[in-house]
Amino acid sequence: MELTVEQIADLVNTTLTNLGRAKVTDLTSDLQEYTAMSQIMRENRVTFDDGKSISFNFVTGDNGQAKNTGLFAVDDVNVNDVETTGSVPWKHNTTNYAYDRREMEMCSGASQIVNLIKIRRMAGMISFAKLYEDNWWGGAPLTGDTSTPFGIKYWVVKNAVAGFTGTPASGTLANAAGCGGLSDTAYPRWKNYAAPYTAISKEDLVRAWRKAATMTLFKPPIDKDMPASYNTGDKYAYYVNYNVYGPLEEMLETQNDNLGNDIASKDGEPVFHRRPITYVPYLDDDSDDPVYGLNWGEFKIVFLQGEYFREDPPEKAPNQHTVVRVNVDCTGNTVLHNRRRCFVLSKGTTNN
Repeated sequence: MELTVEQIADLVNTTLTNLGRAKVTDLTSDLQEYTAMSQIMRENRVTFDDGKSISFNFVTGDNGQAKNTGLFAVDDVNVNDVETTGSVPWKHNTTNYAYDRREMEMCSGASQIVNLIKIRRMAGMISFAKLYEDNWWGGAPLTGDTSTPFGIKYWVVKNAVAGFTGTPASGTLANAAGCGGLSDTAYPRWKNYAAPYTAISKEDLVRAWRKAATMTLFKPPIDKDMPASYNTGDKYAYYVNYNVYGPLEEMLETQNDNLGNDIASKDGEPVFHRRPITYVPYLDDDSDDPVYGLNWGEFKIVFLQGEYFREDPPEKAPNQHTVVRVNVDCTGNTVLHNRRRCFVLSKGTTNN
């Protein structure tokens, strides 16, 4: 029996409710893992918002009114402007997958048709995973780029001088408009911590890492009166490429005199400050061998309400009367509410 476009749409809808059973060998990627989608963009790590953009508030200083005083002193009360607002635009991305009704006729039996639908959907979602990996770990968007979301290199910038020196590079969108619309010249505290290193050793990298972790651990001066802070609790995580990860595993072995017969006894175990160090295959192409220290209490991945991997019902493709397509869309962006609570260590300063 010949399947109509409407029958294919019904079959696709039915199949999407049960995505088990189909088995394939995945040869789609050169990367061992996609950390952006598998770890960073999990639903329990994202937040949702609405409005024309993602806005957030800053208190840039105190009011300067505290002073030592004496008996019968005259008050001199002033109100200073200590607040400003940042903003991040929504960014949109999409993937899709499609079927021709004649392909369905070529498949023998319902099981083969279901497998075809699952594989097409998987291919579309793999394409999404690759896009998000590039968006998150790739270069900082350049001036004039209106479509690329703000990834890690937009917010956390390398520098060859140790300190709060993370100033966006010339030619980048963040340099032209300021990270989140805020100039680090006007607001010098609006910079991430950065530092150079040359060797993966305790005397060099680990020492710089310790200092970076200490310098970025800001604590509010008054705890009880800071309920409006964006920070949801310090959740530090560390991300490196294999040029860093492999030697760290070897460094662990030198600390233990009783390793037994396992010649790779510390593989997969590097931690810093009792937090796991995550190997990111995408960063293997970064010749600066960066070490990113991110505070997920401050970093937020924000999606427009109702637009988090929104998968629309199947529909007939325009100008292709035998084709059914399914669209998957996202609208969102990343926000780092406090850049100076994150850091990057690196051998160089290439940010693209």
